[in-house]
Amino acid sequence: MSSPKSETTLPLSESECLLLRPEPIGGGLAVQEVSGNVVETINLRTYGWADRHVFGATQEDLVSVRKASRRRPADVVRPKPFCGSPRVLVEAYAPPVIALEPGGPPPGPDC
Repeated sequence: MSSPKSETTLPLSESECLLLRPEPIGGGLAVQEVSGNVVETINLRTYGWADRHVFGATQEDLVSVRKASRRRPADVVRPKPFCGSPRVLVEAYAPPVIALEPGGPPPGPDC
């Protein structure tokens, strides 16, 4: 993982997810029940990282996450570009970009 404080969540079912953390924060394996607030926090973080689509078991579930995002905007974490990091320009053949949706793919990070 790229950062010692990073976390990755992977949904396994409607009621379970896998939380990955680098050692020493979260090494090992544990099964843990969490509160509804923790579940909502994980859902809001997933919602914030969504590029185009969010999926849920029901429309009601999706509306609930959308409402929570308005109630708790600070918990809707968005990806941050790696601005200021060293870059190397490598010239290479770039195949043409094929637009799959109107407007084409989103532009790269604006640093």
